[in-house]
Order: sequence, then C-alpha cells, then structure tokens
Amino acid sequence: MRSRVEWLARVVALLALGAAWWMWQFPQSAARLTDAIADSDRTGSNASVATVAALLRSSGLSAVQLSLQAVPERESRVLLHAARDAGWPVEWNVKDAVTPAATPAAVAARVAAQANSRFLEANAIAVAAIPRVHPSGGTIIHVAAANDVELTLSDSLGWIDSVRVSNRGTYWEIPGNARAFSVRSPTAAASVADVRADTLKRIRLFASTGWESRFILDALESAGWQVDANFAIAPRVNVTAGIPAALDTSRYAAVIALDSSAWSQSASITRFVRSGGGLLLFPGSARGNAFASVRAGGVGTALAGIPGALQTDTPTEGLPLSPVTGLASDAVVMARSEREGAPVTIAARRFGAGRVVQAGFEQTWEWRMLGAEQSVHAHREWWNNMVQRVAFSSPAPVPERWQPLPGDAAPLADLIARIGGPTSEFTAHDGVPSPSVPPRWLFVVAAAALLVEWWSRRLRGAV
Repeated sequence: MRSRVEWLARVVALLALGAAWWMWQFPQSAARLTDAIADSDRTGSNASVATVAALLRSSGLSAVQLSLQAVPERESRVLLHAARDAGWPVEWNVKDAVTPAATPAAVAARVAAQANSRFLEANAIAVAAIPRVHPSGGTIIHVAAANDVELTLSDSLGWIDSVRVSNRGTYWEIPGNARAFSVRSPTAAASVADVRADTLKRIRLFASTGWESRFILDALESAGWQVDANFAIAPRVNVTAGIPAALDTSRYAAVIALDSSAWSQSASITRFVRSGGGLLLFPGSARGNAFASVRAGGVGTALAGIPGALQTDTPTEGLPLSPVTGLASDAVVMARSEREGAPVTIAARRFGAGRVVQAGFEQTWEWRMLGAEQSVHAHREWWNNMVQRVAFSSPAPVPERWQPLPGDAAPLADLIARIGGPTSEFTAHDGVPSPSVPPRWLFVVAAAALLVEWWSRRLRGAV
C-alpha cells in the first residue's frame, strides 16, 4: 500500500510528463507540416492552409512569435506564411534586441529598432545569375549584400570562391555548364537554379584585307566563335570566309564593322541592330555618314600610341587612338584613355532592340605582335570581351515556374514578403499562452518525483 507521499510523488510525475508532452505538440506539428507546405509552395497552391490551421489549433497556440538570429530556411518561411494565411498572427524580431524590463519603454523600443535595422543590413543578400554570352558557356553571378560581409560561392560540386563585399555587392564570372549556385554569408543563404546556356549565333565581320582583319578573325575563332567574313581587296571585289548570309538575328549575334568596307551594307546592318543584333564600330567605319544614326558619337583627331606602352599592364595605351567625341545623348562612356584630356576610348548606346559599342582603337594587331609575353592571349580576350558586350543570343527554353515571391534568390525579402517586417515588441494575444517552462525541466521534475517515491518505499521496506 502506497503512502500519501508516494501517491503525491506519482501524481506530480504524471502531471510533469503530461505537461512536457503537451509542450512538444507544436514542434511536432510543425515538423509534420514541412513536406506538405514545401510541395504546395512549388505549385503555388493554398491547399495545405486548412491542414496548417488544424494542426496549429490542436497545439493550443494563439500566435506565432519568433526571435531570430538568422534568416529561416525556405521550408520554415513557407510554414510561417501558411500559418499567417490560416489566421494566426505571425511576428518576429531580433533575438536579444530589447533590453531588460527595467529599461524605459521608449529606450527599449529604440534599441529594438536599431537591432532590427542591423539585422536587416547584415542579412540583406540577393543573387541573380545570367548565362554568359560565350561559345564555351558559363554563368555571370551578381550578388547584392552589405559591405564587409564575407560571401562564399558554391555549386552542386562544392566550394568555388570566397570574397569580402565592397561597394554593396560583387559578381563572379564562372565558366562551364553548372546550372545551380548558392551564395552564403554567416547569417543568410541565397541560391539560384536552372541557369540555362543561351543558343549563340555566328559573327559577321566586314573589313579590308590586312594584318588587322587577319588577327581579329584568328582571335575570335580561337575563342570558339564562328565567323563569316567579307574582306575587301579592291573596289567591288570581296573575298569571303565562312558562308556569309543575309543579316538576321536568327543567324548572327553581332556585326563587326572595321572600316569603310561596311558602308555598302549600312542599311542592312542598321535594320539588324534595330531588331536586336549587336554592332561593333571602329573609326574606319564610324567616319562619314553611313552609320551616323547608329553610332555612339563622332570620330576625333587621331592620337599616336604612347611609346613602350604595349609592353606594360595597359597595352591599349600603346595603340593609335581616334577618340569617340560628340557623344549621343543616350550614349554611355565605358572606358577612357590615360592620355592627356582622358579621351573616350569606348562608348555604347541602345539602338532599337540592339546594342552598339563604338571603340576608338586602331591597329590592334600591333598589340598582338609587339606586346608582352602574354599579348597573344590578352589580344584574344580583349576581342572576345568586346563581342560579348553586344552579342545577341536566344535564350534556351526553360520550364515555366510559378514564382510570386522572391524565394531563395533573396531570402530576407522573401521572409518579409511572406509575414511582414520585424516588430519592436511582440503583441499580446488572447488564447492559450505558450508555456514558459522548458520541457526538459519537466522531465527533471518527473524523474525527481519518481525517485522520491522509490526512496520512500525503500525506507519503509515496501517491495
């Protein structure tokens, strides 16, 4: 027969275990929701909201209130969004943002607001990826983040690079055919997927025969571009390379007009650019009136190259230069020379649906022939980059996705879009309050009560 003390200890143990079980109900419900909510988020369906409501009601909670140190993962954000749509107030602020209760309310609110602001600053990360317009493929990844935050870039195979942010963002140019990337900071992570390579077209070159046109053709074909060329060798006499066809964005990505040999095709080139194609203009073709409606500016007085500069880190300063002058109202300066007066060397503008880049450099073959040890590679890369600036590409078809919110590409923005911004103080809500005693202490109480019962029975010799 148990004594009163033993009965009391047994009852305390049972009550403690029951309370601990009750307190664990909401986390278990949330765990059960994760898979269903993730599926509904991908399809854009709200079918799981009723399930969320039922499970939250069974938990006895009247509101969801969170103190965060980092941005929640996607499944958690979707769960919170579904809870809010099901009628539960959802609030969050920064963990330990508010000072102790003894602090006056106004000061506490100000401290909380400052902490929330710092949280938003540190966790504001967003990533965008676009296919690189290059024969070998690749991806250009742009990231926006707070200054002095360390970012790590990875793909499905693992780590790629790390960088500390300055100027509110950074970017990577990644070769290869990877289609999914993740960028992480100490407190947030953003990711993009399904980065599809574009379908590239050919390049059309108009030039006279000579060293310049020969080495341009060699540089582009070495980089992987397919080039159709028209070489003028005499008035009305041309030699072709490749299989030149009518200019159209279905065939060509860009046109390079090196000199006056392109003037006879100025009308078709203008139509090509207006419909979305790219055009590289150089002084020999930009002079005169043939491309007056298209070019970014006029052609200035020729300047000789700086002696010895071809062997330095700025080899283009050693090239003859006819600066871009009298810029069009919508032209953008892309590069200037270090020569006196800082003349414009490269300018660009939009024309219709296409892009025009006008450069003032001439005789770039001298750089390749007379430059430093890596001049052949540098010359090829320079021409390749110039083509990439204007090249038209047809995006590969991608499956349509229902994406009404920022998602993983901007996790903090996604959280705020789903449940709103942070609050300085949580709102009091009617209903069943959340228990304040951690479940692990209830297990300690239950164990202690059972120990008291056992010890009482032991002392009185009960079996």
